[in-house]
Amino acid sequence: MVVKSYVQMALSSSIPTHSWAFGKKALGHLYDCDSRLNPDRVGLDETELRKKLPCKKVGDLEQLWAPEAPQIAERPKEIYPNLYWKRSSPLKARGTFSHSSFDPDHPKKELLPASVELRSNYSATVDFVSLFKKWCALYQPDQGYLHYFTEPELANAPYVAVTIEQSLSKQLPPGAQGHDDWETFRMGSFGTLWNKKTFNLGVFSYFSSTVLPEDAVDRLRADGFAVTRVGAGYFLELGASLATVKEDFETFSEGRHRAKLLVGLDLFEIRDEPEARCS
Repeated sequence: MVVKSYVQMALSSSIPTHSWAFGKKALGHLYDCDSRLNPDRVGLDETELRKKLPCKKVGDLEQLWAPEAPQIAERPKEIYPNLYWKRSSPLKARGTFSHSSFDPDHPKKELLPASVELRSNYSATVDFVSLFKKWCALYQPDQGYLHYFTEPELANAPYVAVTIEQSLSKQLPPGAQGHDDWETFRMGSFGTLWNKKTFNLGVFSYFSSTVLPEDAVDRLRADGFAVTRVGAGYFLELGASLATVKEDFETFSEGRHRAKLLVGLDLFEIRDEPEARCS
């Protein structure tokens, strides 16, 4: 079965995200972006998503944002449930907000990063880029990307129905083929919690200054790539819009390959391009 093209947005951050003051801002950016992205189903799991809980305005979701988390500045030492949302029409979109915390069950009390994930049908009139920039400025992520997946990057993608629990663990159902670096990139993931990786560049990508050093920024700019400061990190553009990958994938692909060479291939798990014509 052919997988339909879609927009994927994802970011990973280590800052505290559990307070409602933070959640109100994060959700506000989603609600303010476009009414076609406003959730019509919300919940902490699949069962709650079917209940048609109130979600017409941001304030309706206060009780679902890290419920029972202490309203303190520090990251909590307890894991709080993710907030899931869906939009059935007219655009069809879904997303997840997870929270950073220190894992109390891990021997080294490792930090679990916060994450934001959004998948949507494409529309040229939805300003996904603006939403991505606002979330990057708020979350100050270590890394993030916004990409439009089309046929060249989906040709060999398996079609699988992924539940919330499987999405949370970033694992495909048993027996599904293709759970590799490309599939992880398509899913909007950065790998396991304990071994976070950078898989590839989207049409638009964000990196903290610790991940993308100034010398790499200088090399990208010298080669003509647009790199701008957003918050505490850098926003890298590989195209004028998401439509770039649909209009001319070959040119986009060649540009992405060149950008990864300038940054340094060692950073990326995916080093080749689909049907690569890059040397």
